[in-house]
Amino acid sequence: SRGCPHPCVYCSPVTRETWGRNFRPRSAASVVAEVDALVEMGANAICFDDDDLPATPGHTRRLSEALAARDEIVPWIAHARIDDVDGALLESMARGGCVLLRFGVEAASEKVLDTLQKRRRKGGWAARAKEVFAHCRRLGIATTGLFLVGNPGETRAEAEETLQLALAIKPDLVQFHYFTPYPGSSAFAEYRDQLEEGDIERLYHYEVPRVNPSQIPDEELQGLQRAFYLRYFGRPRFLVRHALR
Repeated sequence: SRGCPHPCVYCSPVTRETWGRNFRPRSAASVVAEVDALVEMGANAICFDDDDLPATPGHTRRLSEALAARDEIVPWIAHARIDDVDGALLESMARGGCVLLRFGVEAASEKVLDTLQKRRRKGGWAARAKEVFAHCRRLGIATTGLFLVGNPGETRAEAEETLQLALAIKPDLVQFHYFTPYPGSSAFAEYRDQLEEGDIERLYHYEVPRVNPSQIPDEELQGLQRAFYLRYFGRPRFLVRHALR
């Protein structure tokens, strides 16, 4: 598919695979035909790089059923949102060959999520994340949790909430990004005047942010990403579980 209907303020054509708010899906038959062609050329796994594969769950269900009907199940991964999937859809995706989903959880704080315009409904985001990640584990679908730190107005306590949510939902992999106002996002228009000459070319969500819209002091924010990685990946229980997986 192309397009993503969600209004997240950090979303930018710099980081998106496609552009536009209109969701334009290809038919399941055409996608399966391309998968067949790739398998004939030697592919043994597929990455659907849609910005949000299950943006319309019915389309994803039809695709999963078509993939499940192939003579050979091909493992595949995709990007998704926790508010676009439910148990029935995840089960269909697993039957069709889904082995890993990358979820943009972003934050635990309801206030931060509202600032990011991440969710469609009020309340229940953390509970939803726990439910979806637990269901993926039961189905054998691996998960990557994507999280943002240094968000507009975010306090150190709210950033800690995000880490605690990551620890609770137990993704197989995590990525902690710094909030970054890339050109083309609505956040860029808001924070453009805080960027100095040459900063735009250096914007990168894995490096120390060029602008800090949070309430976390600069010196603490600079080390927060590394600290969260160490606290998540450095746990003996995680290392054992990951090695076994």
